[in-house]
Amino acid sequence: MDMISGELCRKVLIIGTDFNGKGGIAFLLHLYSKIFSPFLFICSHRFTTKWVQLGLAIVAFFKLLYYCIFSSVKIVHVHTASYRSFYRESVYILLAKIFRRKVILHLHGGEFELFYNNSSRYVRFICKQADFVVGVSKYFGELFRELNLNENIFVLYNAIQPPLYEKKINNDGKIRISFLGTIDNNKGVFDIIDCMVVNREYFRDKIELHIGGIGDEKHLLAKMKEGNIIDFVHYDGWLDDIQKNELLAQTDIYLQPSYFESLGIAIIEAMSYGIPIIASNTGGIPELVKSSEHGYLIAPGDIEQLFYVLRLLIENKNLRENFGRNSLKKSKEFTIESMEKNIIRLYNILLK
Repeated sequence: MDMISGELCRKVLIIGTDFNGKGGIAFLLHLYSKIFSPFLFICSHRFTTKWVQLGLAIVAFFKLLYYCIFSSVKIVHVHTASYRSFYRESVYILLAKIFRRKVILHLHGGEFELFYNNSSRYVRFICKQADFVVGVSKYFGELFRELNLNENIFVLYNAIQPPLYEKKINNDGKIRISFLGTIDNNKGVFDIIDCMVVNREYFRDKIELHIGGIGDEKHLLAKMKEGNIIDFVHYDGWLDDIQKNELLAQTDIYLQPSYFESLGIAIIEAMSYGIPIIASNTGGIPELVKSSEHGYLIAPGDIEQLFYVLRLLIENKNLRENFGRNSLKKSKEFTIESMEKNIIRLYNILLK
């Protein structure tokens, strides 16, 4: 892995959530920490109590103030999602602009359009203050232009680390299916459960479904119990990097039927293991997955369609293998080296 090092790194300050934490932004910032040397970073958020979060925000504010006054930092690169995350990070954008620093507003999260259309003038004002607004897919790049978010829009795809393990062959005759993500309605995980419940007699002796993530675990477990599917559907909780890779190495089909999705790091990770994908045709997902090439795209919330394409893949090993090979090939477009190249290009534009 190459490093972004030397003078360029000393001119860039990254602000965002704890990169040792959970979630897509944390995953990306963890990659940044490995490719930047030195890595100038301010942690503005951590999943903890509200009082600790408040203290963290105050410390982050004064750290940014220090960097603006006493360091050679020229670019402040702020990573944020929507809602509370956006308002929290907006303070640092304003402070950086007061000191005439170049600001990159890097937007994550598939719900941004909904958030923006229902937001106040303040959100629009903050977006205009940035020197560049970054989207993580072409879909969101075009959306930001349509919304007239900013004159300068830059698309910067996320990257993944190479797989840790070789793909494993399951010899027990069952098809292993997995889902990784936040346990909520937006990720479509409850649609997966509903599909399993309605068709449990078909699935029971054929599959083993593993769900990894955090969120509304109580609701998930209640639906699993009420639906009488706990014998073949397993909730694994939050999976660290090793556990996640172990699961993907044994997975035959990956599911991501989201209602909102900016791109989908978990989808790319699954593809890197040569896994066929069933996902929704929303946000940036169609830039990753093409129906009948890497798997299938379905309409969000369409449980009947989800069952139909699941049956196709469960009952056709050749189809799974063909889609899996195509997925593996596609995943190689999202390398750390490619991301590094585009990050450097963006920074150099701002430093001219």
